[in-house]
Amino acid sequence: MKNNNLNVLLCDISHDTTALANEVFPLNIGLVGAYLKKQLGNNINLELCKFIIEIEEFIKNKHYDIIAFSNYPWNLHAGIALSKLAKKINPNVLTVFGGPNFPYADKEQIVFLNKYPEIDAYVFQGGELPFANMTETLLEIEPKFRKKFIKNNKLPGIVAINDSGERIYGGLLTEEKDLDFIPSPYLTGLLDKFFLDRRLSPMIQTNRGCPFSCTFCQEGQEYFNKVRRHSLKFVQEELNYIK
Repeated sequence: MKNNNLNVLLCDISHDTTALANEVFPLNIGLVGAYLKKQLGNNINLELCKFIIEIEEFIKNKHYDIIAFSNYPWNLHAGIALSKLAKKINPNVLTVFGGPNFPYADKEQIVFLNKYPEIDAYVFQGGELPFANMTETLLEIEPKFRKKFIKNNKLPGIVAINDSGERIYGGLLTEEKDLDFIPSPYLTGLLDKFFLDRRLSPMIQTNRGCPFSCTFCQEGQEYFNKVRRHSLKFVQEELNYIK
């Protein structure tokens, strides 16, 4: 059975009680969302969120097929708590995490995902291509079967634990050298709502990767050794939009 569209919520959680944990626009999920819209267009309905209260309201009042969370040391447990809430309301929702707060060793990934069973799938390393590929695949699958499919089929860039407790990973998806294949989340309007919050500052990405292999840095891994860039024209258009 083919589903005409999917409702997707992308979350880059920042605590905002005593102070903001992260005072910039959620560029990470903006880039994921911009590429997702480029690939799937009207087949998805997309929301981007940064703060817990807003995310909680969306989860309680709207139906989502996929809820995805960026994963950093400061927001992992908030994402897990919101995943529990989402699954309580909609058992068929697929909760996906991605980001640098994830082990590289296979056995450690298994330990991590077993510790946090609320995570149905983890986008490992590059984010835009694997997430869009996974979402497009799910368009063809009925909601009640999506979780089982993700956990028992190898999808590029996606790590999961199957029904037998084994690690399932579909391997890397290589990005193009020219980063302009990812549309600007500013020029597409995905980040417009965050201009309304005067606490937040816009941020852009001019390049990815680093030729060095520093052990203390997430980009010291071999995957990030190749530097990829946006064109000067791309960066200029974003800066002109922001100003």
